[in-house]
Amino acid sequence: MPKSPPSTTTKFESLTPRSPRPLPTNNGAVKFILTDIHPHIPDWTEASKRSENLSFMSESVDASNAPASLNAQDGKKIFRLYNLAFHHFDNKLGSDILRNTLETADGFGIFELQERTISSLITVFAMGLLMFFVTPFYFWRSPGHLFFTYIIPIIPFVLVFDGYVSSLRTRSAEEVQALMKECGASCDGWTIRNGAEQHTFPTGYMTWVIGVKE
Repeated sequence: MPKSPPSTTTKFESLTPRSPRPLPTNNGAVKFILTDIHPHIPDWTEASKRSENLSFMSESVDASNAPASLNAQDGKKIFRLYNLAFHHFDNKLGSDILRNTLETADGFGIFELQERTISSLITVFAMGLLMFFVTPFYFWRSPGHLFFTYIIPIIPFVLVFDGYVSSLRTRSAEEVQALMKECGASCDGWTIRNGAEQHTFPTGYMTWVIGVKE
């Protein structure tokens, strides 16, 4: 993550979080705030008990119109996280979310475990096949899991189908930047970086787009 100046405090806001876990940082403790349009109160409450730096908003939060309480104030900087989520938004909603982010935050990160490539589709298919091998070890006490994996393989099918849809909807870094330019907010002063990190050998990659306002 880009480091903030020593004289400021950074708050990370995870909009539409899929996993309520803070990311590691080398810059001391930072505050994480979990939000969603459909808040997962029980899970977030349990997660926040394990870290004093993790909190959440119990009210519904529209990522395209973040409330004033989530905007920068008191000298704090705001970094918004979209973890495994941005591919869920169509171009109109994605554009609105980026506009609000550019206008009210100091940085953002878009992270996806899949991409719109043949190698990603191969990885997803392999994950579906893997279900047939790992299910007995993890769900041997669950007749439902066993039945819907081996007799009527609904679970592997849904896993692969959902993965394919997610892969096909995931935008490239160039497409994200195109949305930024078309969203109606100024991109002046913003630095955009992107890259990919392998998470599953040999074809699975996590892609990321990070924007920081100078």
